[in-house]
Amino acid sequence: MTFKVNAVPTLTSPYRRDEKESGMYETIYYLLVNMRDLPENIPMDVNPRVPKMGTNVAKRLIHAVVEPETDFYVNNRGIVISAQAFSFNSTDSEVTIDLGEQNDENDRFSYGILDGGHTYTAIMQNRDKIPENIEKYVRIEVIINVLNITRLSDARNTSVQVSDIALFNLEDSFEDIHRVIKDETYAEKIAYKDNENKPINVSELLRLLYAFDIKKYPDDSMAPIQSYFGKA
Repeated sequence: MTFKVNAVPTLTSPYRRDEKESGMYETIYYLLVNMRDLPENIPMDVNPRVPKMGTNVAKRLIHAVVEPETDFYVNNRGIVISAQAFSFNSTDSEVTIDLGEQNDENDRFSYGILDGGHTYTAIMQNRDKIPENIEKYVRIEVIINVLNITRLSDARNTSVQVSDIALFNLEDSFEDIHRVIKDETYAEKIAYKDNENKPINVSELLRLLYAFDIKKYPDDSMAPIQSYFGKA
């Protein structure tokens, strides 16, 4: 497949000594691609995850695609593609990516999008909703001569998402709580960040506050079961 790009920095393997060894080691190409130029139907069989676009994370991703902001390529991790071959036409600012013979099972599970399937799906399903006066870009990492596709796929798809609580803290959403409990004996025991080594997570404090909200639950007609019903 051939498509236009904005930039193509290249990272060659530090273990490659000369051009004769070019096919023995990985080469990584970093692309900035206008979402409207992204090709359709890039195969994703090599990806261990099937995109689920109904989750809250996916919905935020879709919003990031269509919102009138231009920092998507900075904030998003992008798309990683394993390819058989890569070439760049500097005259036309076009790249050509060879994804092998997709009817062949070996090629189908070796070449394609191995990480970033949700990003790709969100873009392809929603790019027609991007405001016409805005150009939005996505980062694409193309890797050729992958020596161990399973190891690479496993490494790229093993990540821990930052919790909503930690993001709320980053946005100073807990300032009111900080102010109210600052003189309490437990004030310094509240953890507001992921993996913070303190005995009380702020989410537990929020559940307790909710459970004892006498304005929302003034009598026995209703019980605050939402405090512990679900994480949300």
